[in-house]
Amino acid sequence: MSKMAGACRTIIQCIGEDPDQEGLLKTPERWAKALLFMTQGYTSSPAQVLNEAVFTEDAHKELL
Repeated sequence: MSKMAGACRTIIQCIGEDPDQEGLLKTPERWAKALLFMTQGYTSSPAQVLNEAVFTEDAHKELL
């Protein structure tokens, strides 16, 4: 995660901001945690995600 936070810090610098200013100090770590959370499904199998929550339906009467 430290490598990801470092990459975010570099991006902040590249857009002309100071990553050491008060409002951006924790941003790289927050960004890295958020990215790991949002992509955690890439390492999960469909069976883990669905947890046997699949059921059959006789007919669909609604239009989507």
